[in-house]
Amino acid sequence: MVGRWWLSEAELQYWLSTAESVNYTTVRGAYKMAPLTLDELSQSPNTMLFLGKSEPYACYVIKYGVGAFKTMHRDPPLVGSSKLHHQRMVCLLQNAGEGGQLTIDGHDELFLPRDAIIFRADTSDHGVSQVLRGERIILTVGKLVESDG
Repeated sequence: MVGRWWLSEAELQYWLSTAESVNYTTVRGAYKMAPLTLDELSQSPNTMLFLGKSEPYACYVIKYGVGAFKTMHRDPPLVGSSKLHHQRMVCLLQNAGEGGQLTIDGHDELFLPRDAIIFRADTSDHGVSQVLRGERIILTVGKLVESDG
């Protein structure tokens, strides 16, 4: 894991409102995801601080309803050279009532709404356990960063 991040209460409310108004696509019959525009991202100062001078890469609001999960996986950069790595911020907007646990490299990551985790999505195995009750909503923002060396 690279580190922790956060959103302000106003940003949390903005993203929860956005989560209710965007168009979702269901992925493999499990979770729903909606791509985000730079204009939407720019309304969130802490999201923009995370991005810095990097272009946003694969940015979504994702909803996990009852029964939804994401198997353990890695997300290699799909564009650019081998000198780029994929850094990702996952911010919890709403906890599921039960289930929906994020695991990174074998560790369950505990965090509350507004909390975020930043990690290397291209080298870290990560996934989400099955939601048993309620709905889990996340903001996920990626960026491609040049590797050292």
